Amino acid sequence: MSLRYLWGAEGREEGRSFLRFIIYVAIGGVTLGVTALLLALAIVRGFSEEIEEKIVGFGAHVQVSSYVQDDPLEQGTSLQAQLRQMDGVSSVSPVIEQPVLLRRSREAIDGVVLLGMDQFPSYLETRLMAGGTTFPGDGGRPGLVVGQELATRLGLDVGDRVTLFALQQGEAGMAMRGQRPRVKQFRVRGVYDTSLQDIDEVY
Repeated sequence: MSLRYLWGAEGREEGRSFLRFIIYVAIGGVTLGVTALLLALAIVRGFSEEIEEKIVGFGAHVQVSSYVQDDPLEQGTSLQAQLRQMDGVSSVSPVIEQPVLLRRSREAIDGVVLLGMDQFPSYLETRLMAGGTTFPGDGGRPGLVVGQELATRLGLDVGDRVTLFALQQGEAGMAMRGQRPRVKQFRVRGVYDTSLQDIDEVY
């Protein structure tokens, strides 16, 4: 219909110039609107995929935990074997997660979440800003890797010695009253940056 007015005989008739202008504007507006929408959808999709890659790379698509929060799983090796036999499962790795206090000095102390795993995530290896993932022996002090936000907040750098305080866990994950916290010294071996503040400032 609009093309008939634009290029047809009716569109060339005198008095139709204003109508042609309106049609041009309408077609141009629709074209710009559709282009902007497609561009916005592409950006949102790309951003969503990047966020998903970071979260899954740091953790996993699926996490299996105890029904009671903070209680460890008792099945251990047998549960890992069952999970590996499930369709679509490419890798299974046990992880220990516990809130702790991390202290660099009397003034630099903060609550963080400690993750212990037998395999260092390959995704984090590509996000290392300093240090590495190999932890050589250092007088019995194990190594750890911290997020960029956490390192900045506490003034941490590769090679620094830190102390971790972990509360003893009782039934149902509740801290046992009257128990002294477990204390362990670590050496900072690496600093990573996932660009996700919720991860980089806590882990």
